[in-house]
Amino acid sequence: MERAINIASDIGESFYMDRLLLNRALLMRETGQNEEVVEAGLKRSLEVATLQGAEAVELRTAIHLADLWCRNGKRDQAHDLLRSTCNWFTEGQDTPDFKQATEILQWLGE
Repeated sequence: MERAINIASDIGESFYMDRLLLNRALLMRETGQNEEVVEAGLKRSLEVATLQGAEAVELRTAIHLADLWCRNGKRDQAHDLLRSTCNWFTEGQDTPDFKQATEILQWLGE
């Protein structure tokens, strides 16, 4: 994963960078890496997806970051992130990711 990110950076390829960063963060989480490092990776993926206008990746990343925050007692931050991300969706509200995000919002008390 690191090699792919490095190669993409070296050649100036950014189209898949948000996805690479998200997958790296998820791999770090699955292998028991420090949650602060995982959070930083998710935030970076979210930042890149936002800059690229990659709404689907942005939503998917927001879901994972909100989940991490919920597990660490940051329910308000999780709610605010998902609410702000879901609010600008005008299409794709029937996708599994959007449905998952709204389910989490309901669980958070929305």
